[in-house]
Amino acid sequence: MRLLRHVSTMILEALRFSASHRQWTVIAVIVLGMLLLGLALSAQAVAPLVLYPFA
Repeated sequence: MRLLRHVSTMILEALRFSASHRQWTVIAVIVLGMLLLGLALSAQAVAPLVLYPFA
C-alpha cells in the first residue's frame, strides 16, 4: 500500500509539473506508460483463464 501511494504521488506530481510548464509530451508519455502497464497486468491476470481450456 505504501508503494502504491508513493508511486501515485510521484505520477501526480509529474503530471502537475508538466502541465504547469506546458510539456504535453511528458503527459502523453506518462499516460501511455500507465495504459501499457494496465494492459500488461490485465493480460497476466486473464491469461491462465483463457489458456485453461486448451491445456
